[in-house]
Amino acid sequence: MDLGNNKLYNNEEKLKFVIGYLGLSGIELAKVFETSTSTISNWQNSSQKKLKKFHLHAFHSIYGIPLEIFEDKIMTEVEVGELLNKNDNSLFNQNIDFLKKLTRNNGIWYFYNYPSNNNTYKIKRNRIRINSNFTVSNWGKKAKIYVGKNQTMLIIETTNSNNLVSIIFDNMKIDSKIISFSKVSKVNGSHKDMLSFGFCSQSEFELNKAKEILGEMEKMQLKIDYKFLERIEENIV
Repeated sequence: MDLGNNKLYNNEEKLKFVIGYLGLSGIELAKVFETSTSTISNWQNSSQKKLKKFHLHAFHSIYGIPLEIFEDKIMTEVEVGELLNKNDNSLFNQNIDFLKKLTRNNGIWYFYNYPSNNNTYKIKRNRIRINSNFTVSNWGKKAKIYVGKNQTMLIIETTNSNNLVSIIFDNMKIDSKIISFSKVSKVNGSHKDMLSFGFCSQSEFELNKAKEILGEMEKMQLKIDYKFLERIEENIV
């Protein structure tokens, strides 16, 4: 969903935009509000007229959505987006200007690193698309971007294991051709943690060139010491 100057005339249109902007699903909302997905759809449908003020107060309470958005005035998508981010006092400010840099060139990025499988030295390349609502397409089951003051983090829920993968890179490097990143994940087929390093770019590299940039696999990965885990187990009361 791209931010633009499209006008939002009523609260139903505003709520529909906010839900899409925040990347909320009908199934998730139905669970939170203990209702059906059809009811959630009706709240966003101007012709249904089933959206009440207490619904808006509930969204404000649960998701921190500013009630100012739902004042009786016409607003553009950009204005609503600015209010959503202005109201965000959390660690991550979700800076729209920085997001515009991430989504340039259709938001296509390539991430390169060695896989966590010990049996292969092949380079892993993920082609993803960063969207204008801070979500990521084509990587895992779910993925979202969180923008901090100096660094940005990607959180990815893997498709098979439902484990979380976190990737961090420096914001100041956004205009560089190549950006290094650190990644915390699980070793394939286990619950053992691993820290690894790689690089991302909006340019696609041949895998041989990517391997040359990455260097030796052993220097790009740090796996948790199994003896340490054993000592943890031994000292559990």
